[in-house]
Amino acid sequence: MYKGKIIACITNRRLVRGDFLAQIERVAAMEMVDWIIVREKDLTSEAYRALFAQVVRIAHKHGKKCIAHGWGALGAEPEDAAVLQEAALRQQGRHAPAAEERRLSPRTVSECGADGIHLPLDALRTWRAASAQDGRQPAMEEGAVKLVGASAHSVAELAEAASLGSHYATFSPIFATACKPDAAPLGAAALAAACKEAPLPVFALGGVGMNKLEACLEAGAAGCCMMSALMR
Repeated sequence: MYKGKIIACITNRRLVRGDFLAQIERVAAMEMVDWIIVREKDLTSEAYRALFAQVVRIAHKHGKKCIAHGWGALGAEPEDAAVLQEAALRQQGRHAPAAEERRLSPRTVSECGADGIHLPLDALRTWRAASAQDGRQPAMEEGAVKLVGASAHSVAELAEAASLGSHYATFSPIFATACKPDAAPLGAAALAAACKEAPLPVFALGGVGMNKLEACLEAGAAGCCMMSALMR
């Protein structure tokens, strides 16, 4: 932790100049880092699970939480049109194939040892809609995952994330970031306002380096997510 707040490392193996797992080992050994969020969006779900299994072993060895990220955490491909089609079918009250239902489950990464999942808001909506349509309890209540986070970019999205059962949400981008160069930074003032209004803990994300941690914590963030500062 850093001054009593959670610090999460978001992975990006493309930023690592040397061996990715060796970098994960170094990050996991850092006292200030609490979580490692495995965000490797370009991988197939199978490749993602294989990499996640390696990262989670390192994270747990150092006593850190390891969070699965994105569509891959639900066993689906990020570009899989069938997943989005399923969401549309469910919203219309129509039946979707059982094979597709199985894809929207975090149980595979849970079996790898995931401490939680972090989802884009559209993925969280789809997952919750699938559970509700089938009369199933959310997977986190079934014991598949104990921690659920979501990505938000406005106060309204923070509120929606909470209504969908998220335990926390990231709010981004706070500062200019090379990861999303075209996105206008929200700024520390917007972060402070969001932290006051949001019904769940807010994590600052986007351009957060060591020199920006204090500003985010002073704004009321429950934690900070860092990528470039910890992957390079």
